[in-house]
Amino acid sequence: MKKNGFPKNPGDNLIETVKNIVNTSNLNIMDDDDLINIMKILNYVMRMNLLDVMSKKVTEENAKLKFIREIEILKKGFLKENERRK
Repeated sequence: MKKNGFPKNPGDNLIETVKNIVNTSNLNIMDDDDLINIMKILNYVMRMNLLDVMSKKVTEENAKLKFIREIEILKKGFLKENERRK
């Protein structure tokens, strides 16, 4: 940290901030690497839906429904993977 109390990089405390906002036990997230990977996947899914809307491939409503469906699929996959790890 710098003298003024701000992190050196904007993402320095991102993981801790996300942990305080998201119930990681609900998705059985084991460690910070799992959380980082989930955040990357979510970022990708959001960007792809945004690009589809911007390029007029889908409507905003269709993109929203697609995004929700994709998140549900990911959530099931995370839960299934974590059950396999136990």
